This record gives sequence, C-alpha cells and structure tokens, in this order.
Amino acid sequence: MSSKITQAPLDIFHGGRSITGKSHELDYPYELAEIIRELQAAHNKDIPISHHQATAASLDIDVMIAQQDGTIESFKAVSGATAAAGESMTVDVQIGGVSALTAAITLDAAATTVVQSGTIDTAANSFSAGDIISIVRVYTAGGGPTPMVNTLATAGISMVDATS
Repeated sequence: MSSKITQAPLDIFHGGRSITGKSHELDYPYELAEIIRELQAAHNKDIPISHHQATAASLDIDVMIAQQDGTIESFKAVSGATAAAGESMTVDVQIGGVSALTAAITLDAAATTVVQSGTIDTAANSFSAGDIISIVRVYTAGGGPTPMVNTLATAGISMVDATS
C-alpha cells in the first residue's frame, strides 16, 4: 500500500452531494472534518508491515513502534523454498511480547512454498500508541540438504482514527 493518497472515489464519503453536487442517499450538510476522518479511516486500513529473512534462523525483531492505537488484522508467512525433512520455523506476531495469534504459523515441508495465514486472537490483537510490534521466528534445523530460505512474514494492521 502506498503511503500517499493519489485518488479517492467521490462516493467514498457519506454526503456525496456536498462534494459532487449530485444527489446521494445520505443527503445532508457535511463537515470537512468528517470527510477528512472518513478518508483517514479508509487510508489507515490494512497497512502492511513485513520482514524478510534470507537465511533461516531464530530471530525476534521489532518491526514497528505504534504511532497511534490500532489492531493487527491479519498475519501471513511463507518460505521461498520447501523445508527439508525435519526442518521447520514457527512465525508469530507479538504486541509487547504477547502473541496476537491463537497459535504461531508453522513453516515446514507440509507447508511447501504456499502462503500460510495465522488466526488472529481478537482478544489480543489491539495495540496502543507506543507499543512495540515484533515478528518472532523460532527455527529448527532439519536433516536435509536444502534448508529453508527467503522467509517472509507480513502483518496487516489498521490504525484507529485519533480524532474520533
């Protein structure tokens, strides 16, 4: 997702008549501040935070200090090569050291190179301004000659509108 807004459809806003002069189902006077809040909310959804690791290893890396309140909406991980026999990596996304998932994602021979989706724990996926978001990898080497490489983990976050 781009960090700059290049175009917003006019019908994204309630009170579209205020902007386009055309009738809209919610036709009422509309404040500019309300339009800006709606635009912020639309822009602050599904912001990706990713971490790539070329060679598989255990790693706990901080990927973001939250600038405002929000939630982790999704988490996915993938390996660029199928894991060798016995080789695996668990991948987790944490807020201040606490998992935002019901269970870490496991990348192994069964997962091959297919993107794996984590299940978000809705009781633990909210963060506050100043919280540290981390991606935690725990690697177990296997007995095969082709080790896991190019793993990628991505969290999709949404920021709460601070002006609401």
